[in-house]
Amino acid sequence: MQVTPRRLLLQERQRSIPIVLAAVNDPVGLGVVDSLEHTGRNVTGTTIYAPHLIGERLRILKGIIPTLDRVSMFMNGNNPNNPAQVALLTSAAKDLGIQVQSLDIRTPADVAPAVDKAIDSGAKGFFHCVDSFINSQRFTIAKLAAQKKRPTIYTDREYVLAGGLMALGVGHLEGYYRAAEYVDKILRGANPADLSVALPTKLIFSVSRSALQSMDLTLPKEISDRVTEWLP
Repeated sequence: MQVTPRRLLLQERQRSIPIVLAAVNDPVGLGVVDSLEHTGRNVTGTTIYAPHLIGERLRILKGIIPTLDRVSMFMNGNNPNNPAQVALLTSAAKDLGIQVQSLDIRTPADVAPAVDKAIDSGAKGFFHCVDSFINSQRFTIAKLAAQKKRPTIYTDREYVLAGGLMALGVGHLEGYYRAAEYVDKILRGANPADLSVALPTKLIFSVSRSALQSMDLTLPKEISDRVTEWLP
């Protein structure tokens, strides 16, 4: 779920109606809740926010490509949370001596030119922000990354199922199931403001065997041992 300004306005107008978030990215950064521990509002639920995974994805890709010195990250400028994700990747990249280029894609027509620009800039790998529009373009992004032979580590296994190389992310289903538990608690009389936002507990590291082969890549043992899901 992408929390938009329209949804935020709805929240402001309906403060008396309990709202349960289901697998939302960074509800604090988007201003939906005051904090994950104490929402302070009529809102609670679950989040897929796992900022530490941004740097971890970069370290994994660096472990696969030791010469990695420049990457591109696709972002949606219409999503207020995306700049923060770019900043986190840039910070992690600085420690590894890697340069980061952010590329704004807001429409389907933006995707191919952004990939071409990344290639022209010398990017050796791709990343992307968590965003519902970018997710809707996962088949195109995965196809272009494969055609250009640019290793990409995605945020969700859906991208690997769409033809991508690998993904390190949280399980969305966990967020949806736990959101249902919050609905049950509220219907039984719980106050949303007293219910902390639930963080993800399960990580999924998915890798496509065929994509590895097509890119002539081999995972080092320390990375291969971490894979939780091998896909065709």
